[in-house]
This record gives sequence, structure tokens and C-alpha cells, in this order.
Amino acid sequence: MTENEGLEEVGPETERVVLVGLQRDADTLESAELSLDELERLVDSCGGEVIDKKVIRLRDPQPSTLISKGHLEMLKPWVDASEADIFCIDDDFSPVQQRNLEKYLGCRVLTRTEIILDIFATHARTRESMTQVELAQLKYRSTRLIGAAIASAKMGGASARIATRGPGEMQLEMDRRHIRERVQRLERSLQVIRSQRAIQRQRRMKSGMPLVGIVGYTNAGKSTLLNRLTQAGVLAENRLFSTLDTTVRSLAMPGGFEVGLIDTVGFVSKLPHSLVAAFRATLEEITYADIILHVADATSPRLDIECAATDEILTSLKCETTPRLTVWNKIDRIDDPVELRLLPHNRPPAVAISALENLGIAELLSAVEKMVLEHGHMATLLIPYDRYDLVARLHRESQVLDSRDAPEGKLLRCRLAPHLSAVVAEYLYTGAWDDEEEVVDEAYEETQEDLQNPDSR
Repeated sequence: MTENEGLEEVGPETERVVLVGLQRDADTLESAELSLDELERLVDSCGGEVIDKKVIRLRDPQPSTLISKGHLEMLKPWVDASEADIFCIDDDFSPVQQRNLEKYLGCRVLTRTEIILDIFATHARTRESMTQVELAQLKYRSTRLIGAAIASAKMGGASARIATRGPGEMQLEMDRRHIRERVQRLERSLQVIRSQRAIQRQRRMKSGMPLVGIVGYTNAGKSTLLNRLTQAGVLAENRLFSTLDTTVRSLAMPGGFEVGLIDTVGFVSKLPHSLVAAFRATLEEITYADIILHVADATSPRLDIECAATDEILTSLKCETTPRLTVWNKIDRIDDPVELRLLPHNRPPAVAISALENLGIAELLSAVEKMVLEHGHMATLLIPYDRYDLVARLHRESQVLDSRDAPEGKLLRCRLAPHLSAVVAEYLYTGAWDDEEEVVDEAYEETQEDLQNPDSR
């Protein structure tokens, strides 16, 4: 694209954005361009207008500005000609580098992380997701308060929108002490949410219903698949991160029994660590799944990268050993049967479907039922100390994931083999697993205002 292409007039509420991708020594030009294409979709999801974009080589990152003086001299007239409000780099960098870039380029400079945080802020709807987003924003932006926020405010003015909004929009005058106090309050709020989730989870586990988690890269079609399977009416837009909240719905298997389907937030490469930490109360629902469906967009040019990003998040959640079924979605967009055969074969078992066009759904249900029957479901048990024979049997015939001593007996968290369900039914445990899920009355009362009264924020 030339410097003057794409300079059509846009609405007064739309911020003009130019993007720069970095090709490091370990990157190919193609991978850098694909990552930049994704950043363009991210900017679109938070309401920005990408005017132009380009990839530059980054051989020697500069401590003061990240990119070299030569590149800056080349980029400055490009930014000026585009009349951009925002200059966004497809990477993360230090507050010092950000401030120096803003001073040189004369416009707001944003990191990839700030774009992702802004999308989460845009799509947060429930008290839980709004609390989680605000916590992530505060932790990230607290390191960038001095200088950068003031400079950005002067450059963006009252019309600045991207990366300046969201639940709990941060005011410039907030100092570190106030931010720290707010973070502590939000963390207590999330502790209450986590305990409430634990109660709901315990009820599901007590029912003995197997749980099937749906995960995958953002926009892979997870919510569309959930709607197809359960007619749940979950928001399913062709936009990145349109779903932030965990949804649990029941689904009847061909054999007659029911499973619970868990759909949660989509993943993305370079997902900010602050977001993973803040959304842990939501993401940890997946850790209780008996089986994980990894939904992947079979038509994506970044398929390997997207699968690797999903694998990385699941590993961080300690779900790498949970039985997994790969679901290649959107096969209706693949005309050549050869392309289907070229899908990665290092991820068995796998099925190919189109959630939108209802293709391969029967095969998917059969595969899910087979895996549930083969692998059993998650259960928390309290076994009396005089039944060590049963404890030993569970270790032999099921997968014990964690255990600890309690006054009344041995607490076990395990993936229960189907043939042992009736044997241990009387020992199902519905209490809190550990002390951090217990919420004292004082902390609970303090956080109710945050959870129930939006105006108190």
C-alpha cells in the first residue's frame, strides 16, 4: 500500500491508526505480516480505522525508542502524511520507549497489549468480566502513569478513545497508592466471585454430569458451535473477543446421558499476562472439564500459531493432560478436499465440522460421547481414613490429580473412571477445596458494593 492509499475521510468518532510490525531475526516476513494482519483486526474490533501498515526489520532493539533512528526518520513523514491519531506497534515495549516515541512522532503510541485490553473493556458486560478487565488495566497501566498518560492526553485530547476507556476508566490524577488500594479491592471482589463459582461448580460436580470445555483461538467459532449444539443463544459475532464470560449449557449425548458444555473467552497470541491472571477465575472453569474440545479455524493462514497459542494457555492452566479432541471448524470454506487432508495430523483425535452449516456435527457428538465414556469425569471425594482400600483403588483405576488430608478423611480430586461412579457416589464432596476459596464475612460484605452496585465504581 502506498502512503496515500486508504486516506479516505472517516467519521469524527473514529480514530485513525497506522500499524507497524516488527520482523525480528527469528521471524519470517510472512509471519510478521500475518501477525500484523491480526493486529489490524484487533484494532477494527475496538473501533479504530487502520489507515496504513508496514513491517520493518528489528535487528538491534534500541533502549530508548525500541526502533532505530533510521527507521524513525523514515516513519515520521509517513505518520504525518497519514494524519494518524495513533501509532501502534505489534509488540510490547517499555514506558520509557513509549514516551520517547510519542515525543518524536507527535501522536499517541500504543502497544499490542493496550489494544487487547481495550477490546476486553469494550466487550465486558457482566460485573465479573468488568471487574477482571479493570484489574488487568490497572496493573498494566500503573507502570505507565508518569509522563506517558499526560503526553497521551495532550495528544489525544477529549476525543481519544482507544485504550483510554473501559470499566473503571482510569483517571490521570490517580496515584500509585490509590491504584494499589483499588487493585486490592478488585482482587477481593474476584475472590467472592471465585467462591460463588466454586459453589456452582460443586453443584454440577455433585450431579455427576461430565463437563466438556470448549476452547480455542478467538473467532474460531466456539460460540457458534455452542449455539449449534444447544441453541443457547450465546453471542456469536464475526469479531475478535465478542465473548468474554463463561457459559455452561447442558447437551444430550446420542446414548441418552447429558454433559455440561463450558464456553469461555477466546485466546490470542501474545495474550497479556495481566489478562490471563485477572481472568483466572473465568479460565479456571476449564480446569474442571473432563474433556476439552479445541476448536480451530481450519481456514486460518496462521493455524499453527493459533493452535500453539491455545496450547500455551492450556499448559499455563495445567490442563495439558486433560483428554482433548481437536475440532477443525469452518470446513464449508474449503473447496479442495486435498486441503482437508493437509490439516495437521499431530493432533489426534480430531473431527472436521462446520458449526455454521451444520456439517459433521453428528460425528462430533459421537466422538465426544466416546471420549466421555473412555475417560470418565472430574469429581472431588472425601474418603474416610478407614477406607484406604478405596483410596488405593482410585489411584490404580482413576487419575488422582490432587490430594490432601482433612479432619474427616482424605480429600481427593480425580478424573473418575466411569465404572467407579456408583462405587464412590456416597463420598462426593461439595465443600471448598482449600482455604483460598473460603471467604470471610468481612471481605464478603466489603465487596458486595462492587459486585452489585455499578455506580459505586
